[in-house]
Amino acid sequence: MDGDFEVARERAAAIARQRGVRLVEDSLDIETCEGAATIGLELAGALAAGDVVLIALGGGALATGVGHVLKALAPGVEVVCVQPLGAPALTLSWRARRVVTTDSVDTIADGVAGRYPIPAVLDDLLQVADDAVLVREASIVTGMRLLLEYAGLVVEPSAALGIAAVLEDPDRFAGRHVVTIICGGNVDLDVYHRWVTP
Repeated sequence: MDGDFEVARERAAAIARQRGVRLVEDSLDIETCEGAATIGLELAGALAAGDVVLIALGGGALATGVGHVLKALAPGVEVVCVQPLGAPALTLSWRARRVVTTDSVDTIADGVAGRYPIPAVLDDLLQVADDAVLVREASIVTGMRLLLEYAGLVVEPSAALGIAAVLEDPDRFAGRHVVTIICGGNVDLDVYHRWVTP
């Protein structure tokens, strides 16, 4: 299946085994979570109780890394993970408190489109996430468009998930200090222009 993250992960693992090299796998290897945690270190001093941080949720490295730091250094900050409605595996797992897999994904946010959550990552996520929400594709595209228009940022769909969450539930975030982590510009520009051009 072209574009299937899980197929790519299995292929990368097979190549690593064949060549006898270490595959550093996002979310599975602690180094990826520790790297993401440095973002939490940057945020912790600027946040206060009642503030909220929106974090894109894919494999879980970003959410667990940042989440652990925030819960240690700024425990009153709400950590909300955001995933596309068309790729909900880890959000469904968080809600069920057990691993839930999906047969397929249907989202433009391929950077967070995993189908098989890692059990240890879910365990970590359950410790640090206060909520996990799902957003629609149209909101992701609108978020990308707003980031281009108001911040001059060309981002991949995964980077616009936090904006999409605010767009879908503005009352929840009204009057609060809201942070979303915007990272990732891995996008085909021709496709990007088709998405963001009204």
